[in-house]
Amino acid sequence: MTRLFPAVWIFGFGIGTLWLLVSPGTISWNGVRGGAPQGAGWLMLAAWLTGSTLILFLAWGLKRVRLRDNELLVSNYLREIAVPLRDVATVRQRMFPHFGSITVEFRSETPFGQRVTFIPNGRRARWLGEEGAVVQELRALVARTSNEAARRLTNVAADKHFLDATSPQR
Repeated sequence: MTRLFPAVWIFGFGIGTLWLLVSPGTISWNGVRGGAPQGAGWLMLAAWLTGSTLILFLAWGLKRVRLRDNELLVSNYLREIAVPLRDVATVRQRMFPHFGSITVEFRSETPFGQRVTFIPNGRRARWLGEEGAVVQELRALVARTSNEAARRLTNVAADKHFLDATSPQR
């Protein structure tokens, strides 16, 4: 939907604007055929250019994000990468400019940058400032994965310390 709406709106509004500029006598305006006011085509062209620029600016950076096992699959619809959950630094919900969008920041650079933003599917509208279930679930998964990784590192460090302490001195 994040890629479909901009394409449909830009194309549809563009066709309507072009039609108004090229053939204003065939357009019905307030129920009157050919009743478009002088300059309406240019006003619609300005609105179309402004709206298209704004839509592209807001929607272009959005990514598709899915969860598989202990990794996020991030896609721009042309390319997909897998990022382990242990590489996620923060998860936060944004209220503007994409109401309800989620931004995931990574510990290191990925092919899509150090952060990605996506809009979760099929979630109910939230009150201003209220975090959605997807953010909370994702944070819990990241915390669990980070705790498991930290536990493994502690065990490896403890084993190394044990080996160092028991190895013969030279």
